[in-house]
Amino acid sequence: ILYLVLNQLELSQITLERINNVITKEFEPKFEQIQKQVEDVERAKLTLQNDALFKVFQAYETKLELQAKKWEKKFYNTIKFGFPLAILLGIIPMIFTQVEFLDLNLWFIKIIIIAVTITLSTYFLRRSIHIRKQSDQMGQFSFEMDALPSFMSSLDKEKSDEVTLKLIDKYFGREIH
Repeated sequence: ILYLVLNQLELSQITLERINNVITKEFEPKFEQIQKQVEDVERAKLTLQNDALFKVFQAYETKLELQAKKWEKKFYNTIKFGFPLAILLGIIPMIFTQVEFLDLNLWFIKIIIIAVTITLSTYFLRRSIHIRKQSDQMGQFSFEMDALPSFMSSLDKEKSDEVTLKLIDKYFGREIH
């Protein structure tokens, strides 16, 4: 009986070694391939989930760019019409030299036009620069959002959760200027 038990143990050991060889040669490469495909599917899933958020940032960036261009146009129009008007008012007294009270009023109007032109052009330019900075920031955020799924898929679950918490503060916990 002992001989039969030892013989069976030996056969079992040989069978186990053959099964391990088959697993090592046949199944391990398949498991690695399946693992890579699962990671690719997870990356694609993250990309799809991130796509809506990316589009929001990108749309807001476009909106801000259009607003900045509008304010720039107002700046240029103010300069284009304000200073020539002030110069024109400087030429008019030369034409009408016989009327003295007109000269004082024209200088007063000229100073007001120059002051209003400088004030408005400064305001429009500052507003345009401020909105352009916001647009650039949204562009950076949308770029980062586009690259985020690839980065997140390379992390393990614990690190991914930690990074997600930090990113929530970065993208959604900002103060509005």
